[in-house]
Amino acid sequence: MSTTLSRKERKIKFKSLAFAALQKSTGNETICVQVGAHDGKRWDPVFGHITQNGWNALVIEPHPIFSKD
Repeated sequence: MSTTLSRKERKIKFKSLAFAALQKSTGNETICVQVGAHDGKRWDPVFGHITQNGWNALVIEPHPIFSKD
């Protein structure tokens, strides 16, 4: 029996699978460049993956209203 996932659950599952595939394919050589990172932590959906997996990352927020002071 299969259950139907909500749109939010599908999005979370997809992101999790995509990041896992990226980690598996690159091993410890993952380098992430993210444009639109806000402050790089609070509203950043990639921050957890970067810190949990020890990725090298460059996070950029080009719009001054969203960047950290």
